[in-house]
Amino acid sequence: IDAATNRAYVADYSNNRVQVFDLGTATTPPATGAPTVSSFTLGASTATSVTYQLTFNNAGSFPYFCRQHGDIYGMRGTVNVTAAPVTTKTRDITLNIIAGAGSTDLAVTVNPTPATPSPAAVGSVATFTVTISNLSGTTPVTAGANIIFNGSVSIIPDNLPIGCGLDPVVNQTVNCGLSSPISIARGTPVQLLVPVIVGFGRTVTAQAFVASGAADTDPTNNQATAMVQVRPRPFSRNGLPVIIP
Repeated sequence: IDAATNRAYVADYSNNRVQVFDLGTATTPPATGAPTVSSFTLGASTATSVTYQLTFNNAGSFPYFCRQHGDIYGMRGTVNVTAAPVTTKTRDITLNIIAGAGSTDLAVTVNPTPATPSPAAVGSVATFTVTISNLSGTTPVTAGANIIFNGSVSIIPDNLPIGCGLDPVVNQTVNCGLSSPISIARGTPVQLLVPVIVGFGRTVTAQAFVASGAADTDPTNNQATAMVQVRPRPFSRNGLPVIIP
């Protein structure tokens, strides 16, 4: 008897088959006149042992018995079905890393407007000036920059510098030089003015990163951070003086 499906599997040696019965709400196998759901051929009735195949869709313990002999000969048992093992497949992947041509020493700085300690009012525009310099090595060198903002800000794509756009995956991130790399000659820095609209909060932080295809002799100056403090709008209620936080 399969308690999970409420079916009984009965060995019928007279007809060389196993009958499957729907039990419904009954707790014991139905009479021989019960409708047969399906049957499995066992082989010749004179065989000393017979086999058949039955597919179990779920793991578990499924009891069975011989209806003709039952407990008289102890012809009762349980089929224990275990879950199929999880197989792991591996594939070798070759990763070729090709060094870029030349070497350089790129440096980046970030300067905000308004500058600390002057705060930016909620709803106003704060501009972060990202300056990229080629200090030594190959000239000119093509580079790209990422600026990540932390804090409540709104970034309008149309107000970004040419060649810069919003990252399609990382929120509040501006990418510059992806579609058209920035050419930076030694001794001629390139400035990127990135404006943002300040939202409600205490601070807005900009983190700038710069990289190129050339080997960088000093990667420690490839990133910079700047912060702007935020001044919330004044709070006021009828009959009370205006409070500026």
